[in-house]
Amino acid sequence: ALIHQKNEKEALQRLVRSVTLMPYNWSAWQEIYTCLESVGRLHELIPSLPRHLMTRIFTVYAHQEFFQHD
Repeated sequence: ALIHQKNEKEALQRLVRSVTLMPYNWSAWQEIYTCLESVGRLHELIPSLPRHLMTRIFTVYAHQEFFQHD
């Protein structure tokens, strides 16, 4: 709902908390991707993400998505 209200900063904060608590929640990772406008923004966000295998998988997924749409 926050994403649809254009409150992406708060949405991202809550989504990062969600994947920190439940790292296998792939739908939350996908929602994080929809909040990112560039690879640069992804790189800024990475330090906030949990140290977990799913972060690596998400990073690969997001890079692939960004480069497919370039």
